[in-house]
Parts: sequence; structure tokens; C-alpha cells
Amino acid sequence: MPFIGLAKREEQIVVHHQKSHISINKDKLRELDGYTTITDDFTLINLPHSTHIIKLLQRIRDESHRFAVSYHTVLKRSKQTASSLEAIPGIGPLTRRKLIKTFGSLRGVQSATKDELTQAIGPSKALLVSRHLPTP
Repeated sequence: MPFIGLAKREEQIVVHHQKSHISINKDKLRELDGYTTITDDFTLINLPHSTHIIKLLQRIRDESHRFAVSYHTVLKRSKQTASSLEAIPGIGPLTRRKLIKTFGSLRGVQSATKDELTQAIGPSKALLVSRHLPTP
């Protein structure tokens, strides 16, 4: 599968000689006022930052970065709120949501009395929660 990279600081297009299987059109490169630098494994293509090619690659890079950061945030947020509750056998997603909604946080669930837990989720589930969660 052909692939290239975009080096961030200099905005150079990086092409691996053996893995990319990409040929460079020298005439088009000159027409775009660009040049190449060749190392042992890579060809670095330098184009003016105003070219449409560089702008397209920057947008692709920026969008993939934005997506990765937002996805990481979602994962981090979900792990922060429910990790200890998920480890309790017999407590499903609806009960976890109800506990968080009722007590506000994992710490709130841990601080709740058995009577408060029983009122919120019933006696059998309250017993499971109180057995598995240490008090803060």
C-alpha cells in the first residue's frame, strides 16, 4: 500500500524508498517550484507552503489529530467515571448510570450509606455495591 508522511515543522513530504512504491514526477515538481532531498531510506519533498498539495496534507493531518484527541478524551472520560463500578459483577450499565446520576460520582457512591444505596437501586444490588467498593 503506498503511503507518505508530512513532517510537521518543515512541512516536508516524506516518502520511504522501498515501502511507498511512489514515483515522483520531476517535471511537476519543478513546475511547483519544489525540490527533493534524498537520504538512505527516504526522499524528502519540499514544496512551497502555499501549494494546494501542502495545504491538503496539512488539513488531513490536522483533522486526523483532532479526531484522535477527541476520541482519547472520550475514552479517558468514560474510564474516569465508571471503572470501579464496572468491576462489580451483577451491576450493569443502567445501574451504574443510576448510581452516578443519584450520587454524582464514584466517591459519592462510596460515601453513600447502605440505606441510601438500597433506596436508589434496591437491596440486592446495594449489597453487591457495598461489598465491592471500599469507602473513601
